[in-house]
Amino acid sequence: MAVREAERRYGPFGPATVKPYSSTQRAVDGGSLLKFYMGVDPEGRRQREAETVWRAAHWGLSVPEVLATGRCEAGSWSVFRMLPGVPCGVRTSRAIEEYVGHVLHLTHSIHRSSPSVTPGPGWSGERGRPTPQRQFLLSQLSPRCRLRPWWAALTEALQPLESHPVVHLHGDLKPEHLLVDDHQLSVVDWRRASAGPLSPTTPKWCFTSYVTCCTRA
Repeated sequence: MAVREAERRYGPFGPATVKPYSSTQRAVDGGSLLKFYMGVDPEGRRQREAETVWRAAHWGLSVPEVLATGRCEAGSWSVFRMLPGVPCGVRTSRAIEEYVGHVLHLTHSIHRSSPSVTPGPGWSGERGRPTPQRQFLLSQLSPRCRLRPWWAALTEALQPLESHPVVHLHGDLKPEHLLVDDHQLSVVDWRRASAGPLSPTTPKWCFTSYVTCCTRA
């Protein structure tokens, strides 16, 4: 399907909200969202997000349905069905506590280990030769970081992760990506989904973050 056909079928769409790596437009009737992928590897991120959303839905998670997706002269794009709910709040201690609870619940649901899962972007297990956990994490940093004095220390500190299981990760669990509607939690924006090491310190990190935010509040 061409993007113009998608616009006729699911639009019209309103003004664009432009971010460094995406441009989004909401349908006038509020039923769908058109996203163009920009910046680094737009086609790869389009494919990975569509695949990841499909897998997450298959697992029973509430995620935005991919109504249409494709690539044309206008760029790589997807149309998602809009989900009900409002982003998690973090303005009060209670709201922060609820947000951390949602993150812990969600990570428990998606941190699934499988022999076919290897470190890398997206949730596909078919990537050819597996990439070591440490190498995958270091590759997320700019090549210029290798010249920094802390690079060797970071490389050594990540060595223990080689023994950790590889699991599915959302990659960007911030409040605006978690929508709450009554007792339903929906998760949006899966373009940074990846597979990587499961850290046993995740609950401790979340609790520390919660305490820190409460102290600042």
